Amino acid sequence: MDFNQRYALFYPEKRPFFLEGKEIFNFGGNASGDPLGAIVHTRTIVDPLVGVKLSGKIGDRNMLASIYALDELPETNGHQDQAQFAIFRYKRALNSDSYVGGILTDREIPQGFNRVAGADGHYRFSESSAVGFHAFMSQDRTDSLSETNKGHAFGVDLTKGNRNGNLRFAVQDISENFRTGTGYVTRTGIALFSAGVVRSLHVNGRFIRRLDPQVNATQIRDEPSGKYETSESFDLRLMYTGSSSIQAGYVYSTEIYLAQKFDTRALRLVASNQLSKQISFSAKYIRGLKIRYTDDPFQGYGDDLTGSFTYQPSDKLNLGLNLTYSDLYQSSNLTKVYDYTIIRSRNVSQLNRYLFFRGIVEYNSFRKRVLTDFLASVTYIPGTVIHFGYGSICEKPEDALPRGDLGFRETARSFFFKASYLWRL
Repeated sequence: MDFNQRYALFYPEKRPFFLEGKEIFNFGGNASGDPLGAIVHTRTIVDPLVGVKLSGKIGDRNMLASIYALDELPETNGHQDQAQFAIFRYKRALNSDSYVGGILTDREIPQGFNRVAGADGHYRFSESSAVGFHAFMSQDRTDSLSETNKGHAFGVDLTKGNRNGNLRFAVQDISENFRTGTGYVTRTGIALFSAGVVRSLHVNGRFIRRLDPQVNATQIRDEPSGKYETSESFDLRLMYTGSSSIQAGYVYSTEIYLAQKFDTRALRLVASNQLSKQISFSAKYIRGLKIRYTDDPFQGYGDDLTGSFTYQPSDKLNLGLNLTYSDLYQSSNLTKVYDYTIIRSRNVSQLNRYLFFRGIVEYNSFRKRVLTDFLASVTYIPGTVIHFGYGSICEKPEDALPRGDLGFRETARSFFFKASYLWRL
């Protein structure tokens, strides 16, 4: 979904050059869903002209990694500029999976820059207890006429878990002026405290294997407005035959947006089922109150639904179907603001160890668009690969269409060929 979002979407890295060894850039003191998602997110390097990467170990405990890239920026007024990325990472292993480390990132553009430096670490007290931390400082200037803004991001995360449950406490502080030109952050200007506990009750019955009651609480102070928002949730997850589960929960929450407080409480239901070795499905449904994120925001309500179905008749064939749906109604007059549906089919065939086919068809009702993407790949050995691909986009024009005409017109198509050869010294 790319509509009515408070922050930019996170697109995972898929390019092999950046994927290999990317885990060394993960930092301590954060978890999935935290506002500061990454200090190094290489998708910010959009169109590299040159890329150099170096990683390795010095001795048994010291790990180093660095990336340099010259990124071509979008053309502006007939002028083409570049951004220079320089990233450095150091980690020193302690015991088990414990470490301390440092990160330095620099993105230089004509007349401006963004720099982030700091330290992080992770220390395991026992098999079930660990603490992580990070402390980063940023400097950011957009052009020669702007002032240099300085910001910070601090965080501590304490976890404890075993087969009987998990416990987590987290504290974060992200200043309003904190910026990262090489990473991903969803929100700045907040001070956050959160706590959560999951208790696992092992039933080991004929059908029900485990019950997991979960309680989570988060308190946030919005620094620009000085107002507080809250989130308290309770969920009950039931694990039954095989790896199947069903979860139901309620969250009471508020959110500050443009200095206004909105109600965002919701009910949710999550299900996952492995019907057989060949067939599985999952679904998530949320009904609750929402915010329309505009310059003049208002209170709304609506539904969110995601679902996936997978059929794997053999080890060589995988067929998948996904559905994403969201809508929003304005609370004051009950009028529909939008509804958004995405249906996506992804089908993969691995004919043998060398030959691979993939076909994707996606329909987007909001954008009135159909996308197709087909790929054939020949892999001689890992690293030595030939790709052939074709993609197209069909869109429905806004003008009136003849009766019976579905109205989709092809607006773009592309072919591509890619080859890579790996040799070892």
